Amino acid sequence: MNKFLRLSLIALLAVFCGGGAFAQDATIDFDNDYATLFPTLPGVSSGSGATAVTDGDFTVATTSTAVNGVTVTVSTSTSSTANRIWSGSPRLRMYGGTLTVNSAKDIAKIVFTTKTGKSRKFDMTANSGSLTDNDWTGNAKEIVFTCNSNTQIMKMDITFATAGSVAPPVINGEETFKGSTSITLNAEDGADIYYTTDETDPTTASTKYTGAFTISNTTTVKAIAAKGGKSSTVTSKTFTKIQEMTIAEAQAATTGTVCGIKGTVVATCTRGCLIGDETGYIYYFANAAHEYVIGDKIDISGAVSLYNGFNQFTNTATITKIGTEEVTHPTAQSMTGADVTAWAAAPEIKYVTITGALNISGNYYNVTIDGTEIVGSIVSPDEALKAQLTTGKSYAITGYAIYVNGSTTKYMNILPISVADPTGINGITTDTANENAPIYNLAGQRVNKNAKGILIQNGKKFVNK
Repeated sequence: MNKFLRLSLIALLAVFCGGGAFAQDATIDFDNDYATLFPTLPGVSSGSGATAVTDGDFTVATTSTAVNGVTVTVSTSTSSTANRIWSGSPRLRMYGGTLTVNSAKDIAKIVFTTKTGKSRKFDMTANSGSLTDNDWTGNAKEIVFTCNSNTQIMKMDITFATAGSVAPPVINGEETFKGSTSITLNAEDGADIYYTTDETDPTTASTKYTGAFTISNTTTVKAIAAKGGKSSTVTSKTFTKIQEMTIAEAQAATTGTVCGIKGTVVATCTRGCLIGDETGYIYYFANAAHEYVIGDKIDISGAVSLYNGFNQFTNTATITKIGTEEVTHPTAQSMTGADVTAWAAAPEIKYVTITGALNISGNYYNVTIDGTEIVGSIVSPDEALKAQLTTGKSYAITGYAIYVNGSTTKYMNILPISVADPTGINGITTDTANENAPIYNLAGQRVNKNAKGILIQNGKKFVNK
């Protein structure tokens, strides 16, 4: 059964006094009007630990008298504690799902105010219109947005279209592109379109649109529609050219830079993978199960973001497998406690071996290393690796140290390639040999058949030289 949180939010219509084609008619303020909007919302607690609403159908209405009504429906297909209404710093927080805005009147514009540092991360799915970073323009009674990452909304300002107004045009094209991209503009029947590409607002004296045009650099396209002596509001959309880079260049890029790199998967976990080229390494955080294995050649592009000192790609990136190749890992540095302490003071992504006693606590697989307060941490191990590990035992873990985190206790996060287990591999069994069965390394990671070293297939170890 889908998990739904349905919020019926009704805002008073501001008095429209003429003098223009549009007026701001409704505001849904998650920040300042929390108590009014959500007087009895189930599952809400105060402070940063607000409880998520994960089950059932809930409808909450304001107590104000409705002049014009707007309904916002938030729905998620899975139960997630990340989807919640916060009351300590009131906002709607979404990690996936859809947000649907319905109105009896045509909506011309929606402006989202988001938490500082949290850009709106929606895809528009079910209607025409133009979606830029934090606003939507168009002409529709229902707009459906799909959330594709962490979105935290403080407020929504809604502008209605009035009778006789001209609907703003729609701008279409690849929002991130390689090389060049074609831009098309559409407007209502009988309307002319005028546009600019130099950041200025267009007028009827600007370039008239006569057909698709091509851009080959990062460009903001702005457009208006004109009909019967009236002009629409401005529609704006930015198209960002992907900058082809080496991984070292992507690591040095400013957060938010849209990069494109090619590399090879050298290590994986259940929530992402590490990609390498001849210049360095970068982590792809899928935040979910993924299909990539060691040896996959990858073409990935997207905005890089800084995480614990290193740039990474997130699940908003576009990633494609373009081939396979053999992976040869560098010689691992066997690290003492003092080495680990020095690494944590100035971390770099590198191939290491650490040794210590394993402590398993829930989903955390941590290693106590003699001679340092830094704790080794196996990043998101899969079930095959978990089956090999026993709490309290000592292991030599070889893999890629990818970052250090933690406020009080510091953790050296490792994507393992091999785990020396004194009891050997267990928990992987099969009744019948299958030459096409998946192949795993000693860390339980699925690899390609051309991988080298001690591997496991059909529950048995073999050496591939």
